[in-house]
Amino acid sequence: MKINLVPNQIQKTKGDCLIVFVTATNTNDDSYLLNISQKLNIDLNQHLPNRITNKVESIFSIPLLNESNVKHLLIVGSGKPETLSYDIIRKVIGKSIRKARALNYESVTIDSCPFEQSKLKKEKILQIISETLIMGQYQFSYFKSTKEPLSNIENINILSSSPSNKSFQAALSKGCIIATAVNEARNLANTPANELTPKQVTEYAKDMFQKDKLIDLSIITPNKAHQLGMNGLLNVGKGSENKPYCLVLKYMPIKKKDPIAIIGKGVTFDSGGISIKPSRGMNSMKADMTGAAAVISSMFAISELKPSLNIMAIVPLAENMPAGNALKPGDVITAMNGKSIEVINTDAEGRLILADAICYAVKENAKLIIDIATLTGASLVALGELAAAVIGNNDDEINQLIKISQETGDRVWQLPNYDEFKDYLKSDVADIANCSEGRYGGTCTAAKFLEQFVDKTDWLHIDIASVMKTKKTQGDQVTGMSGSGVRNIVEFLLAKEKSHK
Repeated sequence: MKINLVPNQIQKTKGDCLIVFVTATNTNDDSYLLNISQKLNIDLNQHLPNRITNKVESIFSIPLLNESNVKHLLIVGSGKPETLSYDIIRKVIGKSIRKARALNYESVTIDSCPFEQSKLKKEKILQIISETLIMGQYQFSYFKSTKEPLSNIENINILSSSPSNKSFQAALSKGCIIATAVNEARNLANTPANELTPKQVTEYAKDMFQKDKLIDLSIITPNKAHQLGMNGLLNVGKGSENKPYCLVLKYMPIKKKDPIAIIGKGVTFDSGGISIKPSRGMNSMKADMTGAAAVISSMFAISELKPSLNIMAIVPLAENMPAGNALKPGDVITAMNGKSIEVINTDAEGRLILADAICYAVKENAKLIIDIATLTGASLVALGELAAAVIGNNDDEINQLIKISQETGDRVWQLPNYDEFKDYLKSDVADIANCSEGRYGGTCTAAKFLEQFVDKTDWLHIDIASVMKTKKTQGDQVTGMSGSGVRNIVEFLLAKEKSHK
């Protein structure tokens, strides 16, 4: 699919479908629609009721037959001009492009000029449009024997007031790169666990980066993990026939500069282990590696966008399965930094593999650690399905992430990091317990556990369990695994590059 910026010349538009956006409630009062009628040489009043609605996502579908160079016109409501937002743009672009696809069209023209006239940032508008065009058409049908015959929209032209503007072109390209990365994360998270073991994730990464000279890829095998003392990773994975691994990706364009570390939880299937989960919903635990998917895919975007910033990705990978030799409640293990951990519940396994990955990042002199994980069901209780939780030891970094999330659409909300949460993790036999025996403050206590391994490093923890899955297709979201976290990670890192210049 090609997405192009072209001059705002509706009268020269040719092809299958033209998509326009309206804010007026009456065609007679809307100079914009009147202008379109004249430029297309059609009488819209013959096709429309006396009153149309500007209700967000409302669509008037008008076949034009032989009346114009355009076969079909979609008039999409986008609300009042003063209430236009990035989220509304996502909704109307997603709804309209899926409508055009359902009509089996191969070429579409979108008039973005009404959006450009708003107070929103023009570059961000174009980036969001390109992101939504790609993300909103996502489908995962690899394993279906009969695939739905959805049209592939080959060419999309976006009408713009300044199509040759370099910053506009860059914004469009950036949106395409980030959206492609999000869809890669969705592919990984949607893939069933029998097709994506820990080792297969490393093979996937090899394929992705084999020709990329900017990314240095290395794999920590079980033997190497044993030498490093990554006992959290090894113990979580020892109940499965599919052995644990740790993937390390380095993007280091600047010499002698400490990296920012991004860490993604990669539990390719989480049965809960000996503390086995209920069967209902367990099929979704193939996506307990969504954090890993987000980190790997973010590195793809980083290698394309090429920021002047050193970044290291660490992806611990394991299957959490019950077996005769599996990790048991009551076991005591020693993490990479020497801290002993009493295992209260084997279903609190993600924090064990993250602890080792965090220790590895500290060992590599990371100046900032960001971990992202589907870590706790408690985040879903706290925030519903509307936002991810963020907790950390540096409020400036947290506030920057929150600000970024308000534009990306991947919302995050800060939860507290009280010192007293550590009291919930006291153990009589080890330095710390892997979880509380009670149910209170589950997301916060999980983060407090991870904090015990960051040493003095600045650290952010993003719990995306609440937003792992999308249940409703709308805007840039499609039913299935969401690919959450990619946009926030990439934009956060790009903002770090700007702040360091």
